[in-house]
Amino acid sequence: MRVTNSMMMNRMMLNMSNNLKRMDRIQNDLASGVRIHKPSDDPIAVSRSLKIRTDISQNDQFNRNVGDAQSILEKTEHSLNELNNVLQRIRELTVQASNGTITPDDMDKIKAEVVQLKEHIIRAGNDTYVGRHLFSGFSTEQKLLNEDGTVNVNIDYGNLNNQNIEYQIGISARVKVNLTGSEVFGAIQDDNKPKLISDIDKLITSLERGNNLEVSNSIQDIDDNISNILRLRGDIGARISTIEVIRNRIEDTKINFTRLLSETEDTDIGESIMKMNMYESVYRASLAIGARVIQPTLIDFLR
Repeated sequence: MRVTNSMMMNRMMLNMSNNLKRMDRIQNDLASGVRIHKPSDDPIAVSRSLKIRTDISQNDQFNRNVGDAQSILEKTEHSLNELNNVLQRIRELTVQASNGTITPDDMDKIKAEVVQLKEHIIRAGNDTYVGRHLFSGFSTEQKLLNEDGTVNVNIDYGNLNNQNIEYQIGISARVKVNLTGSEVFGAIQDDNKPKLISDIDKLITSLERGNNLEVSNSIQDIDDNISNILRLRGDIGARISTIEVIRNRIEDTKINFTRLLSETEDTDIGESIMKMNMYESVYRASLAIGARVIQPTLIDFLR
């Protein structure tokens, strides 16, 4: 086979171009910090990278849901604590009023304070979080109670127990973030008021009559309502604890996903520098050899 000078030069230029391309690719990897610039660079790694990025995005949404759920539950727990404090004060006043030696004037003062505390309870029942009512079930834009303690006609009070608002905080994990009015205030009574409000109204009526026995009988009703509030606070506390555990798990998962994404996409700096030095040596060698191949001409032989 005849090897011409033109063939040697073409082969030399092709090899030099290939060496330069390898150097350019490694230099691009080092400069950008990633080794995948287009799908053809590593189709399998690109597919894996897209899946990991999808998982990270989903994990971030779960983390946002956890934050929202925890805020709602903490606000609900605050409202329950407020209700508990008010009911405890009403109980103290009820015990005081059940004393047979109390004067009518003192009875009137106790009644006036109980009326004020009742109004406080109604306001707590209409508590909101970012404009959404906490105890109104799905009808978050509607307040639960009217100013007189009756149930808002726009609230389907009898069906509130089935109106659970849930947040998805994991692939197969959901948490209930609300308490309904029927859970907190009890079943609706004949006067269209929840049991808790109706019990306080009966207490106020007994105080107006000055009937110590009826007032004394109201203590058990108040105790029942306090027990219910305490039970609900325990339930909310358990949910908050569960959410905190899940939040920690989500944060750990994000760290793992970020590490996997880095291993898939990022440039191995040490390895790339080693390759860069090797490719540079090869390129310099090809230049030196090319100079020797190109150098001989007819003039060199005529000297």
